[in-house]
Amino acid sequence: MKLILHCAVIFLACAITIFTGPETAADAKPIPGCASNTECPQGRRISRHVQGQPEPRSESSNPDSDDDSSDLNPELDGCSTDPCKNNGTCVEGADNYTCSCNDGFRGRNCEEAACPEEGWFFFNGSCYYLSDVTLDWLSAVAACNETGAYLTEIQSQSELDFLITITDEYDFFWIGLNDRKNEGEFVWHKSGDPLSFISPEYYFGAYRPSSDCVVAFESYYINAYSSRVYYHRWLDSDCDLQYLYICEKEPMFES
Repeated sequence: MKLILHCAVIFLACAITIFTGPETAADAKPIPGCASNTECPQGRRISRHVQGQPEPRSESSNPDSDDDSSDLNPELDGCSTDPCKNNGTCVEGADNYTCSCNDGFRGRNCEEAACPEEGWFFFNGSCYYLSDVTLDWLSAVAACNETGAYLTEIQSQSELDFLITITDEYDFFWIGLNDRKNEGEFVWHKSGDPLSFISPEYYFGAYRPSSDCVVAFESYYINAYSSRVYYHRWLDSDCDLQYLYICEKEPMFES
């Protein structure tokens, strides 16, 4: 009986081999992600992502997709990015923005300054600089010339009021007015124009024969109500004395 059972098993094995054939390593289907089963045996498969290969592109990453945010125009963000420099005001448009620039600045984003040098102030089409050292009048003229400027020529009350804002109380500063050529005939040094506008409070008294150069300052007095009343004063002073000075020059671009 055992012999008959053993023969039946052998017969069944031979029949399976005839119909299917033995599977060799060469005939086996490769494992996905591997060059061969010998290089990447079952159970040790490495994904594309780990191997440094890109993952299959999904439908949402289609380069032709209309949802690609990288094609957005950054200018469509408008004022949300705060593009205006130097305290400019951003004005939102339909698909863009504009910057309303403060006096003394211009450009797409108010990035261009009329007075780019440090310490210079813009007012009404000119740049002004108050020195931090004292010089005699002629040396002050030369110092301003070295920067492409000149001792300031004050032509209006508003200009005088502005200059006082960049000085301190009792700061004496040279201006371009003088009567060095003809005593009593005051002209501006750079333009040669005669005096037209004068300070509301002025005194052209000659302290010495060389008092041919005008210095300006702000002062005050106490009125009947015990309040300070400020005023501007110009003095015909000794040109050899040393005071601060204010230079003036044209801006880098037309105002």
